[in-house]
Amino acid sequence: DLVRVQHDLTDWGEMADSNKPYGGGGLVESASSEISGCIGHWKMNDNAANTIVVDDSGKSNDGAFNDPTGDPNTDAHSITGKINTALTFDGIDDHINCGNDESLDATDAITIAAWVKPGILQTQWDRVVGKDSAYVFYVRDTYQFTSELYIDGGWRSAAGNAGITQGVWNHLAMTYDSITKIHRHYKNG
Repeated sequence: DLVRVQHDLTDWGEMADSNKPYGGGGLVESASSEISGCIGHWKMNDNAANTIVVDDSGKSNDGAFNDPTGDPNTDAHSITGKINTALTFDGIDDHINCGNDESLDATDAITIAAWVKPGILQTQWDRVVGKDSAYVFYVRDTYQFTSELYIDGGWRSAAGNAGITQGVWNHLAMTYDSITKIHRHYKNG
């Protein structure tokens, strides 16, 4: 299972999680480093006795898994996912930090997509993927997915029309095109 963020509107990405509405933390643009525009691709299936979540995009935006109150190794958080395995989060303080590289700054045209399987949401705004002062993709306590982008000196928000289903895999995607100024959400399609 994976997360993707893309600088264009041509490819989708995926991400997975069991307890939280997000399977990892990060942004991905495409499936592999061979696809143009890919800025991050986290499969969330590292399943290793270390804290690294590998970025398969070729951009080296590897993430550090953080679990301040438990085992920080990815193998302790590995579960069966939608695609192979995924990572599960406690919904309180578990997260993945992929750093602050410029390659993660995507605001002209961007696609963020994720496979999510939410349990009980822990906060009003449970983040799926985000980059400070650039974008955030999250699930609200009403199970509605929402995104915000920092564009032209201010935040632009959009929300999906349909809520996501608790306890089953949902494919969520968000796109933004700076030329058309269209900001869209997609669920399972």
